[in-house]
Amino acid sequence: VSAENDELSAEAAGLVYGNHLALSQTKLESFTKCHFAYCCNYLLSLDDGKKAEFSADSIGTFVHFILEKYFIEVFIHRGGEFPSEKEKSSIIEKYTSQYAAEHLPTDAGRRVEYMTHRLRRLATLIIEDIENELADTDFKPEAFELSIGRDIPSPQILLDDNSRVTLGGKIDRVDVFRRGGKAYLRAVDYKTGKKDFDYCDVFNGVGLQMLLYLFALQEKMNSNVVDIK
Repeated sequence: VSAENDELSAEAAGLVYGNHLALSQTKLESFTKCHFAYCCNYLLSLDDGKKAEFSADSIGTFVHFILEKYFIEVFIHRGGEFPSEKEKSSIIEKYTSQYAAEHLPTDAGRRVEYMTHRLRRLATLIIEDIENELADTDFKPEAFELSIGRDIPSPQILLDDNSRVTLGGKIDRVDVFRRGGKAYLRAVDYKTGKKDFDYCDVFNGVGLQMLLYLFALQEKMNSNVVDIK
């Protein structure tokens, strides 16, 4: 490390990062915002030992899990036919129980049990909103949980020293509208919080997630792969 500018030498950086750095949008944004936080989280793997409770992050993870599983079941296993209210409740309850079994301790307590019940209701309301939106559009979900780098090509950046940065991630859902021999795509990422698109953020390397996803989808379409499933 240089005492003058607090930067790693090229040799040290090569030992730490190698010559091929794989970055998700989350890692890229973390690095852009704070190099130190990136180092603590992704290089040193520091953990503050969180308790079994619903934080803002875990709430998003829970709702994301329910939405992902629900719409995969509806559009992959049911052919896109929305279930009845009773069936919908049963499906959501099934995946709520699955999430609890996989991610929550059996002795999590009454508070976590209550929060799980509230979040299940929240997920149900979000699902109903999405179903209403899909009923009013010609876009139809055709792919779920597309992994950039496995299911579709990864955007790559060649650096001045000939090392490479590969951008990765996972697209929650891809909707397609076909007309006149053309396919129009939209990438969907499930969020529980508010997220506005800001050109200033993009200029500063923040909030690039959806643009990166669209670029990756475009690369797949340009590679003569017509079926995106």
